[in-house]
Amino acid sequence: MLWWMLACLGADKDDDDDNEEEESTESAPTGEDTGFPDDPGPLSLEVSGDFSGTLDFDSPTCTWLETVPNFRTFWRDSTGGHVFVLIAEILGSFEGPGAYDQSMGTVRVKLQEEAGGQNRYFATEGADTVSIVVTGIEGSAADGGRAWGQFEASGLADGGVSISPMPVPIWCPELL
Repeated sequence: MLWWMLACLGADKDDDDDNEEEESTESAPTGEDTGFPDDPGPLSLEVSGDFSGTLDFDSPTCTWLETVPNFRTFWRDSTGGHVFVLIAEILGSFEGPGAYDQSMGTVRVKLQEEAGGQNRYFATEGADTVSIVVTGIEGSAADGGRAWGQFEASGLADGGVSISPMPVPIWCPELL
């Protein structure tokens, strides 16, 4: 099982089940200095719909400033095989580690082409379900902090595509 799936499963456990929770924290991030997981990349994601193909991502970044309630995570391809960027963002309501969905404001997932592409843009909209779980943050952008978790979306209706497999890990060795 993937570490980000374990992290999500561990977050939903009751406090009464201490033994299972202790087991899951050995494999899942805990928020402690030793809890930062190994790099889950490179990722290969299948996109189907108005655009179809396999996209590889190997370069994650996250942005979060403690004074601004926004958190963004980006996956890019450093090899130049494509110019898509996969983005998950929480805008205006980020309060730190936890689970976020679109009922909490602007919480969305986007797949868009940067310069050099055909201006393709796919994003979640009202009918799509979005879940972004920030499992842990150590430090801040000011001190080279890091973050991890996962995100998923039922589809990206604005543009008509779906992405698999889900969930996609959040893994940022440095906050920007």
